[in-house]
Amino acid sequence: MRAEKKDPTKRLVTKLRYGKPRNDDQAHSVDRFFAKHLDSLNSDVVAEVLAHITHRILRPPFFWSRTADLLGLLAHLERLRVSTVDQADLALQAISLYRNNTSQRVRIPPDKEVAHLEAMADKNTARMRRREYHQITIQIRWMHLARILISRDLSLFDNLLPEYFPPPTDNEGWKTRPYLDYLSPEEVEGEILQGKKLVELRSDSEEWRTRREIWWRNQWPNMPDDILYGDAEFCSYEQEFFREFPPVAELGDLVGLTDRWVEVVKLQTEILEEIFTLPEKRKGVLLIVEKQRQLASRDDTTPSAITARSSMQSERSSPVTKEEPSSPSVP
Repeated sequence: MRAEKKDPTKRLVTKLRYGKPRNDDQAHSVDRFFAKHLDSLNSDVVAEVLAHITHRILRPPFFWSRTADLLGLLAHLERLRVSTVDQADLALQAISLYRNNTSQRVRIPPDKEVAHLEAMADKNTARMRRREYHQITIQIRWMHLARILISRDLSLFDNLLPEYFPPPTDNEGWKTRPYLDYLSPEEVEGEILQGKKLVELRSDSEEWRTRREIWWRNQWPNMPDDILYGDAEFCSYEQEFFREFPPVAELGDLVGLTDRWVEVVKLQTEILEEIFTLPEKRKGVLLIVEKQRQLASRDDTTPSAITARSSMQSERSSPVTKEEPSSPSVP
């Protein structure tokens, strides 16, 4: 009898849950495998895979060369987070409807599951998670650009700055960056302000670098560049740079905040998946929620429709395109 072909996504999940890649080659193969099979994974497994790869990039030493990958992973997790808020809210609406309508005998989910849904749909908590996400992405981009200035690769800085912080007139740039999805007006202002500050940082840091080099050349005329711009204890270029231009966050704090945010999103998707896969006899009203979502998706202004468009069409908001509708608020 021919053996049944194993599901490759199950092998991936088993690897993530019970083992770790032994080297970078295995780690990158997991990444490629994940990208190939993303569409076949449940939302909770997608979050688990995204979280796993994100944590690996964040682990010391921080893989700055994979900053673009990290920002893309975080943007995907943010879309999942918004989706969990949307689904939890719709489920609570259905629960409220059938709880108050005693004429229809529909089983209400257990109190524990309802409490989980209420926690996910809480507007204040959702706004806090959104602020954390935006803060994380800004700090990661700032830190990467600052490290490029420390490396003195100004051409790379000049190429990457408009990628990370597009100017207000760059409509296409605002629409094609996943970490710029559906920014609020306040978030747009923050992005533009950070871009201006980084332009100033480039200029100020070059002036400081020139003054520093002159000072050290006066002390040590034949000082080698690898010492002048190295990490010697008495002459650490990176340490002096960050003393002169304090970072927006300490790297350890940034990694810690990102780790916690990722774990919260992962946990939310796992809990939601568990709730929606309750045994039929316990699920009750949740069977109706899927129909509610389908009906809601016909209205372009609903959060579920917004989430669907974001995932399937990758629509972006722009701070300068007046003829398009303004970007919706993100929970």
